[in-house]
Amino acid sequence: MEPIRKESLADAVSDRVLALIREGKYRAGDRLPTERELAGQLGVGRTSVREGLRYLEKLGVLDIHQGRGMMVRSLSLEDVFLNSLPVSAIVELPEKQIRDIMHARRVLELESARLAASERTAEDLARMADLVEAQKRNLERPEEWLALDGLFHVAVARASDNEALVQLIRLLWDMLFKHSEAILRNEIIVTSSTSYHEQIYHAIE
Repeated sequence: MEPIRKESLADAVSDRVLALIREGKYRAGDRLPTERELAGQLGVGRTSVREGLRYLEKLGVLDIHQGRGMMVRSLSLEDVFLNSLPVSAIVELPEKQIRDIMHARRVLELESARLAASERTAEDLARMADLVEAQKRNLERPEEWLALDGLFHVAVARASDNEALVQLIRLLWDMLFKHSEAILRNEIIVTSSTSYHEQIYHAIE
């Protein structure tokens, strides 16, 4: 484990620019001042400004192009969720909250399947069919099967053509991933779930 370092000037620059964006000083599509101007406004060197802005570019907050300057990006829902904490690695949930998340998943997945029935494309159907067949092939490989389980539910959500449903279902499934070991030990659940997935696919088809 690396020792804690004192916050660098570059970190302070990125934090300050993020704060200005949150406050509405800069909005999606707005052009930021030049490195020289920002350095003067923030009272730091241009190297610190450059490093801080490059970090925001990696996060997907800024678009930086030589000769065109720096602009605030319009983030998609996927951008927002992908830059969040890896919840599956840190969340420890009591039984009541696990049940709550399972209930929320059922509500969201029912609606995503309903929408998918009218919005799905041929590509969506092919993706779902491939995942069901892959689950059938991995009934005796619980870890692989569980990963495919999550991919199937996300595929149904993508077929709904609703990005919010995609990201919420992905997040809830990710939160439950660590708590799914009981499923891996139960052959009946694995087999029946695969059968249910096939029925869902055919209903959407």
